[in-house]
Amino acid sequence: MTQRVGAADTPLRFVTASNRAEVAPHLTAWEALAATAAVGDWLSTPPWILPWMQAYGASDAWHLVFAYRGSELVAALPLVHDRNPRGATGALHFPVNTQVRRVGLLSVESCADILAATLPALISASANRRVTFERIPQGGEFDRALLTRIAERQLASYFIEEQGSAVAEFPNGWNAYLASRDAKVLRNLRSRRRKIDTDDRWRFRIVTEATELDEFWKGMMEIEAASWKHANATSLDCEPVESNFYRAVLQAAARAGQLRAYSLEYDEHPVAYAAGILARGQYYLLKNSYAEAFRAWSPGLALVWFSLEDVAGLQASRYDFLGDVLPWKRDLATDLPQYVTRTIFSRGDVAGQTRRFI
Repeated sequence: MTQRVGAADTPLRFVTASNRAEVAPHLTAWEALAATAAVGDWLSTPPWILPWMQAYGASDAWHLVFAYRGSELVAALPLVHDRNPRGATGALHFPVNTQVRRVGLLSVESCADILAATLPALISASANRRVTFERIPQGGEFDRALLTRIAERQLASYFIEEQGSAVAEFPNGWNAYLASRDAKVLRNLRSRRRKIDTDDRWRFRIVTEATELDEFWKGMMEIEAASWKHANATSLDCEPVESNFYRAVLQAAARAGQLRAYSLEYDEHPVAYAAGILARGQYYLLKNSYAEAFRAWSPGLALVWFSLEDVAGLQASRYDFLGDVLPWKRDLATDLPQYVTRTIFSRGDVAGQTRRFI
C-alpha cells in the first residue's frame, strides 16, 4: 500500500511492507534512521524487529509502515496483525510479548505529522478497525500526539497504565550514581564483589565481537540449563523458538557493532551471563541468568553490577534492565518510567466499546 499525504513542504509518502521481501528495499534506510532518530529507541530497529517478525510473526501478518520525505526515510512504524484462533488477521498492534516490553515509532521528526497521516489508514487496515499501541511512554511525545489525533478525529479509545522497566541513568558519571544508591545496598554489593575479586578462580569476560558469539552462546545455554528457570521449563533451552529469536538478535547486533555481553566464569566454567546491546549511548539488558548451584555467591547480581560499571565507564547515559521490575532492579534503578497502552478504534466498533467498558 502506498499513500501520499500533503505536508507543509515536501509531502510525506507512506509505504507498507507486509513481508521480509517488501522490507528489503527499505532496510539500508531503516538502519540509517536508527542512528539519527530523535523519537524511539533500539527496540524499533532492524536487529530487534526483523528477528521478532521471523520468530513470532505469521508470514502474512507483518505491517511495517515506512514514511519518506522525498528520498529520505523519516519514520518507521513496526506493526503486526493479530491472529484469531481460526487464523484470520485481526487488530493491529506493536510486535510485543512478555519478552518484548515495548517497540514504538522510530522518527527523525515530530510524531504529529506521522500519526495524523497514518492513524486513519491503520484503523482501516485493521480487520476489526482497532489499533493498539503497547507501552508507550506516558506523557511523552508519541502519547501526546496520539491523544491529539484521537480528539481531532473523534475516535474512541481506552488505555491501561503500565509500569515500564527499571532504568539506571548516569548523567554525572559512575561516582555520582554510587552516591545516589542506598548505603545498605552498596555494602551488600561490594561485599559480594569482594568475595569474587579476591578469588582468582573467578573471571569476568566482555564479549563484543561476532567471532566470540558462538562460544558465549554455548556458555549461555549451559547456564540456562543449570538455572532455576530450567526446573520451571521457562529457560531458553526449553523454548526453542525463543532461543532461536535471541540468538538471531545477538547475531544481528554483533554485525551492527552493538553487541556487549558479559559472562562470569569459575575455573573457566560459565556461571552467569548478561546479554545486552549498547546503542546510541543506551544499554539494553536483554537476557541474564546464573547457575543455581552457585546461588550463594550471587553471581548474577555481581555480573550485572560489573556490567553497570562498565557501561557507565563508556559514557553511556542509560542502562535499561527491561523485563519485570524485580526487587534487585529497584535497588539499582534511578527511575521507573511510566508507560501506557492505548487502543484506538472506530466509534461504531461494538467489540471495542465492550472491551473499553470491561
